[in-house]
Amino acid sequence: MRNILFHLLLIFITISLSITYSFAETNREKWEKMSPAQKQELREQYKRWQAMPEDQKEVLKKRFKKFQELSPEERQRARDNYNRFKKLPPDKKEKVKSFLKNWSKLSNKEKADRIEKLKMKKHERSVQRDINKQRRNGR
Repeated sequence: MRNILFHLLLIFITISLSITYSFAETNREKWEKMSPAQKQELREQYKRWQAMPEDQKEVLKKRFKKFQELSPEERQRARDNYNRFKKLPPDKKEKVKSFLKNWSKLSNKEKADRIEKLKMKKHERSVQRDINKQRRNGR
């Protein structure tokens, strides 16, 4: 997930560099307000973008476009998920990456089936909790 957001930022930088002069003025103002560390980070990201193969750039541009098409709430949820992901220990991050890699290989039907199974399990746990609660209350 971190790579996706990093690459999205790279795409944003590249796109913003290629926009018209009026936007360049705005970007120049933003640039002037940045700290030296922020400027250095952007320079490094731009160098990585420039060194990236074209096919990888295309993939990232498509992902960025999909991100832009999300509603503000969905974008915020993606950012929140990414921030939670960053806080995970390395072993859990690897598990998430592995799960997402496998998930992306599933057909839509397989995904729908798995989601339905999860919903059923959640419902069963809820029913079992209610039964246990009633037993504790002597009903």
